[in-house]
Amino acid sequence: MQRSATALADRLGGMRVTVQKCLRSVRQTAQFALAWMARPGEVASLVPSSRALHRRLTHSVQAARAQSVIELGPGIGNTTRALLRGLDQNATLVAVEIVPEFAEVLRQIDDSRLIVVQGDASDLDDVMRRHGLESVDMIVSGVPFSTMDQTTASSLLTTIHSVLKPGGIFLAYQLLDSVAHYASKRFGRPKVSYVWWNLPPLRIFRWSQTEQPSSADTELSDELPARHRRLTPLSF
Repeated sequence: MQRSATALADRLGGMRVTVQKCLRSVRQTAQFALAWMARPGEVASLVPSSRALHRRLTHSVQAARAQSVIELGPGIGNTTRALLRGLDQNATLVAVEIVPEFAEVLRQIDDSRLIVVQGDASDLDDVMRRHGLESVDMIVSGVPFSTMDQTTASSLLTTIHSVLKPGGIFLAYQLLDSVAHYASKRFGRPKVSYVWWNLPPLRIFRWSQTEQPSSADTELSDELPARHRRLTPLSF
């Protein structure tokens, strides 16, 4: 009888954990949907990112052996946790999030390596000055470059290029390739991979600071081709 009661208690405990995870997932989806409706130009996704993307980010930061990382547009922190899993114990991760409600959620992550900044990614140079950073090993961006105007996108990418250490990595996960158009003039052609198990499927663009753009890349205009301007932007 005692064993049966213990087994039943274990099963009920497992069910409770499962229900809690489901409720947390529903809350996260609701948070994204509400934020998207309030800020469609800044929050371009209705749902949080997938585990498939998280695994790719963890692997990327591990492979880079980065000690200083800036994350632009972390949302509610699922990608932030993935990056923290790939960083060693002496590393620093600065997460810059424009949505105040998301920034509050990020501050609940109990990790001494994490610094949460509620602000705009376009103020990256100011964020770095305030936190005593002259350069970083890696910048990861989930902000949708496809929703930015030409001046803002160009200025942000110029800053990203200037603050990366030699050999530093710039990684952006996006649906559209607007970031590649803007960044190729500064970094050269990106390495591109895909995350199909995500809603929507995403492309991951990766540049290294050691790569030099070709003459064809440097002659590119920052103005987006018409095909980009006609599309409704969506990335996260």
